Amino acid sequence: MRALNPISRFAALALGGIVALTFAWTLVAGWLAMPVSALSEYVLETAASGWVQNAELEGPRSLVVNSSVMVANEQTGWRRAEAVVEVDPARYGYGLPVLVAMLLAAWGPGRLWRILAGYLALVPLQVFSVVSQVLMQLCLTAGLDLNVLGIHGWQLNAIVYSYQMGGLMVPTLAPVLLWLLLDMGFVRRVLLPAWNRQRSRAAAPVAEPASPRVRRQAPQAEAALALDGADGLPLVSSSSVAALPASGGKSKPPAAS
Repeated sequence: MRALNPISRFAALALGGIVALTFAWTLVAGWLAMPVSALSEYVLETAASGWVQNAELEGPRSLVVNSSVMVANEQTGWRRAEAVVEVDPARYGYGLPVLVAMLLAAWGPGRLWRILAGYLALVPLQVFSVVSQVLMQLCLTAGLDLNVLGIHGWQLNAIVYSYQMGGLMVPTLAPVLLWLLLDMGFVRRVLLPAWNRQRSRAAAPVAEPASPRVRRQAPQAEAALALDGADGLPLVSSSSVAALPASGGKSKPPAAS
């Protein structure tokens, strides 16, 4: 059986690891997100104190934020009430199994410390995603009304862009970029040489098979064969008759004069 090249081997191990580790991550996602929950509470109560009164973790996957934003909608019976937002701190942690799978697929020493460093590096990025989600939900609850929110238009735009980055770009791109940063040695030592070998083989010219050569006979031989008699035997030229022995007897020496 032909062995897989390093690129195919890495891709197969990474994809299989992502499927298996993502399933395992769903079972413990809330507990892995506990540092994210604690840091999100601190950031919301400190950086957004004008909106957030307090934030409490009511479960591994339930962060409840009590705000001072007054809203009146169908849920409040059209009476003014303080908006309450509930988010899942582990929602944006799905990049962790992707990072771990890629680190394990890149065989070599130092896997454990790379996994730990990657986990710690993902925590502040997940905090950014959670905080931007809370702020965006508060803006939507207030109907994006700048007077109710008490902010300027550029601040609302910054919250919208932060929510888009934190919800789409950061969870998907961060694991890949962190893997490149932590495993650049594997990329340079294994993947890049294998890629260059594949490109060189693809760019090499394909040698065309040599056409078979037919050995042609001399013109004299072709003419002799073309003049075969009726008996199927080739005709002999007159220049070669003297060299042939007479049929039916032995050759006699010439008589003396």
